[in-house]
Amino acid sequence: MNSERPVLKGRRYRLSRFPWPRQVVALLLLICVALGGLMSFKTFTSANAATCGTTNVALHRPTTVSSLENDTLSASNAVDGKANTRWSSAFSDAQWIQVDLGKALSVCGISLDWEAAYGKAYQLQISNDAKTWQTIYSTSNGAGNAEKLTVSGNGRYIRMQGIKRGTPYGYSLFELQAYTTVSSS
Repeated sequence: MNSERPVLKGRRYRLSRFPWPRQVVALLLLICVALGGLMSFKTFTSANAATCGTTNVALHRPTTVSSLENDTLSASNAVDGKANTRWSSAFSDAQWIQVDLGKALSVCGISLDWEAAYGKAYQLQISNDAKTWQTIYSTSNGAGNAEKLTVSGNGRYIRMQGIKRGTPYGYSLFELQAYTTVSSS
């Protein structure tokens, strides 16, 4: 019997003709890559959670907007913590909503829960005086729905500055939430 060839059920096979080892190796490599990606994601998520808080500092804070679609869709609806109320702007581009956080804070995360009328292109901005704004996030390919964004900036006011609407309607947010860096002390 040849010791170089495995015997399986009384038949001799060459390893090159045995089909499953390549498939097993490919599957194992795929699993390793997937697990490596998940581990990286968990590490990033854990690191982000360790530095960014989970309390929504925009909740029930004063808001101002560039426009309203109507009086029932007011600015305060976007920070009331209710999933069934919303702010909606006039049906034109270049609309905004801003939230006064009460004092300067280090903002590390912003969540936007869009209604069907969303921002296709928009910026998230931060300011200490509500006059001079620094852009901390910008996109020209917003997807709508719920967007949870990692940002970095320090200021008292945050603003979603709409540039281009994703629909013929205005910009419409069920909720705008902001999260701050947790103090290490």
